[in-house]
Amino acid sequence: MLNLRPEIILHPNIPKLLNGTMIVNPAILLHPQIPKTLHGIAPRKIFGDAWWDTERQKAYASTNYHCLACGVHKLKARYHKWLEAHETYLYNYCKGRLIFEEVVPLCHACHNSIHTGRMSKLVENGEMTKIKEQEILDHKSLIL
Repeated sequence: MLNLRPEIILHPNIPKLLNGTMIVNPAILLHPQIPKTLHGIAPRKIFGDAWWDTERQKAYASTNYHCLACGVHKLKARYHKWLEAHETYLYNYCKGRLIFEEVVPLCHACHNSIHTGRMSKLVENGEMTKIKEQEILDHKSLIL
C-alpha cells in the first residue's frame, strides 16, 4: 500500500531572472496532477495564510510579474491583470511521496491549463464557457 501523505520539504526558489533576463519555462504546463487523495492538502493549508501570501508575493517578484510559462506580464494577460500562484511538487510514485518544491507565478490561462479537471468542472457548472475553456487549451498548445 502506498503512503500518500505528503512529505513537506521546502526547497529554495529557483531564480527566475538571470542577469535581468526573464527565464520562461513552458514545461511547467506539463506538470502532473496531484493524486486525488491529496486534494485539499497543500502547503498553504499547512503553513497558513501569512506564509502563503509571503511565498506567492516572492514568486511574483521573482519573474518581475511575468508568467513563468508564457512570459506575459500580468498587466498584459488576457483574462485577469494579475498572476496566480501555483505549487510545484517532486513526484515519487514508487514510494508514494509528493514533495513540495516551490511556488511559481502563472497567468490565469496557464494556471487553468494545468488544472484541466477543475476547468472541466467549471464548464460543467456554468462558471466558465466552453469557448473560454477551448481558448485556454489552445493557449497551452501554442506555448508548448
